[in-house]
Amino acid sequence: INPLLSQANDADRDLVSLIYSGLLQYNEEGKLVPDLAKSYEVSSDGLNYTIYLKENATWHDTKPVTADDIVYTIQTAQNQDYGSLQRLNWQGVEIQKVNDTTVIFKLKNKYAQFPNNLTLSILPKHIWEPVKPINFPLSDLNLKPIGSGPYAFKKYQKDDLGQIQWYELTANEQYYDGRSYIDTVQIRFYPSEDDMIAAYNRNEIKNLSYVSPQNLKKLKFKQRLDIRQVKLPRYFGVFFNQSQGLVIGNKNVRLALNHATEKQALVDTILAGRGSPVYSPLIETVLDVGSDIPKYQYDPEQAKKILAADGWAEPDLPTGQAGEKGILKKKNTRLTVRLTTSTFPELAQVANLLKEQWAKIGVEVTVDAL
Repeated sequence: INPLLSQANDADRDLVSLIYSGLLQYNEEGKLVPDLAKSYEVSSDGLNYTIYLKENATWHDTKPVTADDIVYTIQTAQNQDYGSLQRLNWQGVEIQKVNDTTVIFKLKNKYAQFPNNLTLSILPKHIWEPVKPINFPLSDLNLKPIGSGPYAFKKYQKDDLGQIQWYELTANEQYYDGRSYIDTVQIRFYPSEDDMIAAYNRNEIKNLSYVSPQNLKKLKFKQRLDIRQVKLPRYFGVFFNQSQGLVIGNKNVRLALNHATEKQALVDTILAGRGSPVYSPLIETVLDVGSDIPKYQYDPEQAKKILAADGWAEPDLPTGQAGEKGILKKKNTRLTVRLTTSTFPELAQVANLLKEQWAKIGVEVTVDAL
């Protein structure tokens, strides 16, 4: 449970969010608001961020949170010896301590999403500084963390194989934003979503997190649940590697694939309608992005025309036409695309649906799930 090591694990991230605090946090509306920060200022050129800390913020061992903790956390994230996945987010950023409650982040270039970086949870320097980089991921402090968040670590339980079964947290009496109403929280871990749902149906747990839309129907006692749709500041997309061959390197092919992608159908099928199509790397519902960005509407006929104009045709058929299972060619090049994704069920489903959608305009798709 370490904010510099927890980016690849949802359960660890949830525990980090309860035990630790960042300078900023996302509120219920998905907007960034101060957390450990009392306030912040951005210079007119967008390169300097000055952060003013809350004076009443303390660690769970009652020591005060200071600028030294901020500097230590960021510099540790930047140090490759510690192996933090956060390192890339902080390259080219200089941090300067002004006094115990003020720090300045200095950027080399303007970066619109830098405020999101400030949600990184802060580590206590006085606890972690003695830990050498080689011991950083193995330290017992990762299992028994000391943070500044609304809940403090109390105890955990392991099974016979040494795997943690549950964590128990207790409300932080000195929390700077006021003590939590719930005294004790126990977080249990299960091998799969089905196991978690089965535990809920047996009355072993009271609340669940991140239930996929397809599994909502499996839940019993729905009258006891307040099912909420949480808008997360993230998106999933297809990223074209333009250096891989003539097909994806061709702008017209990429344009045709955009028009051949029925995004709303993906949202409806994979997420049961609980999501929104995105048309930009900057998410409109999280950042104040204008609505005038280009949006490629689903139009497979337009996609076929674009390919035909670029010289793609099915062998022995007029330019721009494809048989029921026909794959277009341009001279000796087949219109073939390789989609690489993870084994995460929803992503694998998306890849296979895209394979079906793109086949309608004569594109052969190979899906690799790693």
